[in-house]
Amino acid sequence: RLVMFLLALHDIGKISRPFQAKAPEHWPTALLGPMGREADGPRHDEVGRDLLLRHVAPALDPMLAGWSRSRRLALLAPFLGHHGKPVLPPPPDCPRFSPALVYGDASAPLACDLIACLAELYEPPPLPVAKEKNVAAGSWPLAGLAVVADWIGSSQTWFPYEPPEHDAERYWYEIARPRARRALAAAGLGALRRASPVTGFSAVTGLSEAPSAVQRWAEAVALPEGPLLALIEEVAGGGKTEAALVLAHRLLAA
Repeated sequence: RLVMFLLALHDIGKISRPFQAKAPEHWPTALLGPMGREADGPRHDEVGRDLLLRHVAPALDPMLAGWSRSRRLALLAPFLGHHGKPVLPPPPDCPRFSPALVYGDASAPLACDLIACLAELYEPPPLPVAKEKNVAAGSWPLAGLAVVADWIGSSQTWFPYEPPEHDAERYWYEIARPRARRALAAAGLGALRRASPVTGFSAVTGLSEAPSAVQRWAEAVALPEGPLLALIEEVAGGGKTEAALVLAHRLLAA
């Protein structure tokens, strides 16, 4: 529940004047006032980092009580870096991070409202303060999850725009989750009950070219019962990766 909650915060930096200025025809004047030169402001991932670590940090206290700012950053970094690279802090007194330019009077209260809404929906439990090395190690799989989830969730083929009329709970349970199941299946990331019984080089790679010598070996070598460790030595470009995949697929099928 906590991971889902943090994933849902990955784009919180879009609650800012620079991001809203990307679509001037939809500028929310009633909330943000008149539009100025916000388009020159920082990216939404940079703004998300600044929001969660500074301007709305107390809103995360129920989940991250006792977590220092540096430890919080280590935990939040995989979710904020959902475009594939870490989000670095701005230099001191960076004019691009002028509060009036980036936030105005409305962004921080609106971000707190979103955090409260998501906390009510996901009910994230408090997380005991973790060792720094454990947070660092956990950041790798969390970063992978955030990037792939953002890639899938950003597709208008699988998640077309919806009018903002649904409450969060109805949207999550009745619209988003059914669409997510279909999206995962379409992306080839759904859970499989068993591996395909059709094995071999062409089945694994989808290529019509003839396999190399080591790939033919991987297709035909007799496999013992139970686990095994296969060591493959071959020249660069000889097809070791595909040979390993062919072996792994045969083991799965067995």
